Amino acid sequence: MSSAAAALAWAMLAIAQAQSFQALGTNTLAYGVSVDGSVVSGTGSGQAFRRTDAGGLVLLGTLAGGSRSAGNGISADGSTVVGNSDAQATRWTAATGMVGLGFLGNGSLSDALGTNGDGSVVVGFSNGDGTTQAFRWTAATGMLGLGFLPGTNSSRSLATNFDGSLVVGDSSLIRGLAFAVKQMKADVRVVGVQAERAPAYYRSWTERRAQSTEFSDTIAEGLATRHAQENNVTEMLDLVDQMQLVSDEEILRAIYRLLIDEHIVAEPAGAASTAALLQSDHLQAGEKVVLIVTGANIEG
Repeated sequence: MSSAAAALAWAMLAIAQAQSFQALGTNTLAYGVSVDGSVVSGTGSGQAFRRTDAGGLVLLGTLAGGSRSAGNGISADGSTVVGNSDAQATRWTAATGMVGLGFLGNGSLSDALGTNGDGSVVVGFSNGDGTTQAFRWTAATGMLGLGFLPGTNSSRSLATNFDGSLVVGDSSLIRGLAFAVKQMKADVRVVGVQAERAPAYYRSWTERRAQSTEFSDTIAEGLATRHAQENNVTEMLDLVDQMQLVSDEEILRAIYRLLIDEHIVAEPAGAASTAALLQSDHLQAGEKVVLIVTGANIEG
C-alpha cells in the first residue's frame, strides 16, 4: 500500500470512528482503553459505553430502575467496564451485564474508578458513617474499606496494578515517610501512634499479622480504623520500629498544648504524635524528635 493510500485509509477510519462517537452527542467522553488499544470505554448520552472495532459502540445500560450510568475505567484485557449507575459503583461484563457493587457501612454513594488486568478487582470510593473511604472489591470479599491517611477522614482508590494486589490511594503516610527517612538515614527510629479506642494497627504490629477490632469510637476520626490491611501491616513490620497508643484525653491535651505553645490548630488525629511525645518518659538527653502534625479539621 502506498503512503497516500495508507493516509487515506487512516483518514476514513478516523471519520468512521468520529461518526460513531458523534452519534452519542457532544458530551461523549472516553475514559479507558484496553492494553492493546482495541477496546475503549467511557460515557455518552448519559450511559456507559464499550466500543470495539468488531462490534462498534454499545451502550451498557443502567442498574435496574436507574436512569444514568458512567464508564470510568476498563480492564487491561477489555472485558470489564467499571463505573457507576445512579450513585452506586458498578461492574459490567458481557456475561453478567451491569452489576451494582454496593456501599460501605450505611453509605448511599459509591463509584468505581479502576480495575485490574482481568476485571476481577475493582477499586473506587464510597461514603458511609460520615466519611468518604477508598475501597477494594472482589467477588470473594465484596467491598472492603481501605481506611484513611492519619489526620483525614477521606480517601479514594483511583487505580490498581495488573494483578490487583496494589492500590493507589491506600493508607500510606507512615509507610511512605518511614521508607523515605530510612533511605536517607537507616538508624532513624520510626514510631507509629494509634488511638486506644481504635487499636487495629497497634494490635496488628504487636501480633505481627493483620487484626480487626469490634470497635472504633475515638475522637480521632482519621485514626478510626477497625480493619488493618494485610499488605499495610507487612510493610509496617519492616519499616516501623515502635507503635504507641494514646487516649482521647491525652489527644485533647496535645491539641491544647499545640494551640497555646506553638499556635498550631490540629485536629485530634493530627495531634496524636504530640500526645505520644508528651506522655513519653524515656527520651534521652539531646535526642532529636520530629513530630508529624497533619490536618486542621476541628471545630470549637
